[in-house]
Amino acid sequence: MKAVGARLPRYDGVGHATGRTVYVDDVRVNGMLHVKALRSPHHHAAIKRLDTSRAEQMPGVAAVVTHTDVPLLVYGHLSALGIPADEPLLASEDVRYKGQPIAVVAAEDTDAARAAVDAIEIEYEELPALFDMRKSFDADAPQIHQWGTIYPHFEGEMNVRQIRKGNVEQAFEQADKIIQGVYRPAAIEQMPLETQV
Repeated sequence: MKAVGARLPRYDGVGHATGRTVYVDDVRVNGMLHVKALRSPHHHAAIKRLDTSRAEQMPGVAAVVTHTDVPLLVYGHLSALGIPADEPLLASEDVRYKGQPIAVVAAEDTDAARAAVDAIEIEYEELPALFDMRKSFDADAPQIHQWGTIYPHFEGEMNVRQIRKGNVEQAFEQADKIIQGVYRPAAIEQMPLETQV
């Protein structure tokens, strides 16, 4: 227990301070390809045209991948709970957030990959986007998914689901103290140690 409260030197501190630490980006292997993605500049838009033919012919380009090359696979068994298939890796008909990947280029170096991404021809039709969570309750709120909501058990054409259990008014009447407020928790990305198979 001598370590508790003690100032211990970082085992990797000298390497970081001297620049000798090798990061993944520093590793080079024979035959390695560099990948760059074409990402949406829009928060919500329909993809009207996507042409990768020029990018595919550029020198140093090994592959250009779009949604047609990546099958939509279902991992896990969440469909039993009414949760639909995983979202696609690459956008197909529309984009739902700024930065969503649409196509990926693998090339011999980063310059070739970046040039090929720039050569991809794409046309968008911008669609209304939501920037305020509270406005998603509005009846005329833009629908992010064509089928209304990502979860089929959500109500109608709303972006949200309201869950009610018990008698809220009665519980408030019987409560010794009521604390009300608007809470905005940060988004989290789950990272389970076990695989979901």
